[in-house]
Amino acid sequence: MKKIVAVNAGPRKGWNTDQLIKTAAEGATENGAEIEYFDLFKPEKYTGCVSCFACKTERSFGTCACHDGLTPVLEAIRNADGLIIGSPNYLSNMTASFHALYERLIFQWLTYDAQEPCCNQRPTTVLSCGNTQQVKDYSTYNWTMFNLSDNQAHHDETFDDYLAKARELGAAL
Repeated sequence: MKKIVAVNAGPRKGWNTDQLIKTAAEGATENGAEIEYFDLFKPEKYTGCVSCFACKTERSFGTCACHDGLTPVLEAIRNADGLIIGSPNYLSNMTASFHALYERLIFQWLTYDAQEPCCNQRPTTVLSCGNTQQVKDYSTYNWTMFNLSDNQAHHDETFDDYLAKARELGAAL
């Protein structure tokens, strides 16, 4: 049985990112995978990489020496066969929570060795889902740049397709 880690780097439970991650995880489960789910807004305090370089030593290579709320997440990923991670796009970028995990995840495997360059390179598939419904009631906000009915209609027309694609990608893991 394959072990898949699913990580939500978004703060809003039950919304777009959370739904996409959980649907991808369901697709993996339906194909026999075991899922371990992490919510980056629930663990104890954590940081991004502190650049201590302990993970570059022969004794600790590939293992982050910083022990905090990301430690169990990184350990689960290290022992997994696949990873599902999702983040909303805020200010044209992923969340700070995503970046903290990404720094810690990638840097521990990054090498400066010409014979073994870079890091553990595995195939990656990205699902980008945009122009989604942000809140249940847009009238509560002064968001005049949106055509609220068009935004809702677009979400209603497309989001189920994104969920189906997420399930398909999860099943492929």
